[in-house]
Amino acid sequence: MSWFAPTACGAAGYVAPVGLSDHLPDLERVIEPAGFALQTASSTEQSSGGPFEQAVFARDDRRLRLWLRRTSLSVGYSIGTASLDHAEYMRELLGPRGGNRFPAYADDASRAFEAFVSDLVDLCDFFLRGDGAAVAGFAASAAATREASGFDRLRAVERRLRPG
Repeated sequence: MSWFAPTACGAAGYVAPVGLSDHLPDLERVIEPAGFALQTASSTEQSSGGPFEQAVFARDDRRLRLWLRRTSLSVGYSIGTASLDHAEYMRELLGPRGGNRFPAYADDASRAFEAFVSDLVDLCDFFLRGDGAAVAGFAASAAATREASGFDRLRAVERRLRPG
């Protein structure tokens, strides 16, 4: 059971928040065939932003990390020392116009998790089954983007969006 417990509000249509632990079986069905196993899971972590849940799936030097705070799901990938979040992975893989379903649904953890699992199945084979070189390259590019000035990042997006 997660720390996300319903409150006594009595409002019509109230839906109790769903915790990360409620979705781990869905993720395990997708990630275990690729050799990943749940390494850690916790449901009562505290931070300055309030309580959150986290889970880490691992295979060799690869880690898939998930965090859920209230209804906001975050996902990170690492291979060795290279790491990036899901939005960076998708931007490097698909470009600025994307096509990925997650991140989205910040107010609905169930829909966010469903979108993430869809992306994982459809778009993350480099991480799940690849040799790691592509994801390491994505992480290096994402790190360079994070270090660039705001104007440099805008110019790079503009170049990628221009036809020709």
